[in-house]
Amino acid sequence: MRCMSEIGDRIAMARALVALPAAELGELAGMSRGVVGMIETDKRGKKPGAETLSNIAAVLGVSSDWILTGVGVEPTKESVTAAVAIARAAEAKRVAEKAAASADAPQESESKPNGHQGAA
Repeated sequence: MRCMSEIGDRIAMARALVALPAAELGELAGMSRGVVGMIETDKRGKKPGAETLSNIAAVLGVSSDWILTGVGVEPTKESVTAAVAIARAAEAKRVAEKAAASADAPQESESKPNGHQGAA
């Protein structure tokens, strides 16, 4: 087993505190499950970018510094649970707003006449 000195180990450990699937972390952090998996297993061959780290840190309720170095306040089940709940609420609001905007926007078929005519 790898030591907790790696970025991916710390992300996986924080996820495991609340049984957060990698797919959901990815969705909440704005990336795919595959990217989360590659970060956790260090298959990318490089450290994640600042924005990626910031997004993951926000969802998990930890600092980017802790993810990078392991220095700082370690997450607890309670702190990660609270942070994930906030991220889920924000994502639900974003999805609802997007759905409302789509419902209010004129549909393409309504706004443009159909140029296709049936065969004779």
